[in-house]
Amino acid sequence: FDLLKKHFDSKVVFKQISKFPSIERDLAVTIDDTVTCESVIDAIKESAGEYLESVKLFDVYKGDQIAQGKKSLAFNLLFSSLEKTLGVEEIDAVITVVLKNLREKVNAELR
Repeated sequence: FDLLKKHFDSKVVFKQISKFPSIERDLAVTIDDTVTCESVIDAIKESAGEYLESVKLFDVYKGDQIAQGKKSLAFNLLFSSLEKTLGVEEIDAVITVVLKNLREKVNAELR
């Protein structure tokens, strides 16, 4: 019963859907095993700007192609604007900023 109550007591928030197309980018980085996925997502959100709609982890890899003590995390980033169609160059610039922040905050390298 508590589980149902939790969901029914929560506020429902509606968000406007953009009439402009969104842009998706996949981003795979290698990081130390000790770094959490949450800290990587936080670093992405901190630097991706206002157009970032969502960040979703879709792959974790450890194996022969990754150095010992490291792991690879792959994320899907969705960008959208309510005011305009986002350009490829604009999103490329955002990705550059995100990668720089990931290097500084969690010592991540683009895979």
